[in-house]
Amino acid sequence: RGEHVVWKCRYCCSVATWFCWGSTHFCDGCHALQMAGRLSWVAGAGCEASRCPLRVRHPPHGEEFAIGCAVCRSRRAAG
Repeated sequence: RGEHVVWKCRYCCSVATWFCWGSTHFCDGCHALQMAGRLSWVAGAGCEASRCPLRVRHPPHGEEFAIGCAVCRSRRAAG
């Protein structure tokens, strides 16, 4: 189901906590920058997969990406 999907922030390598305009996922930091009119990012930029704090391969910043299922992730973390 859709309510258990964990999303990557559209603009950085953090877990999204905001969903705005019916199309954009933001982490807290990027959301605050957007609200202040100071969000800056480079289309197509990304990270090195081996250094990504999300520990998952993902498309470049600027694209929406579902990391996975929150229920499944919590079950794996529990052991």
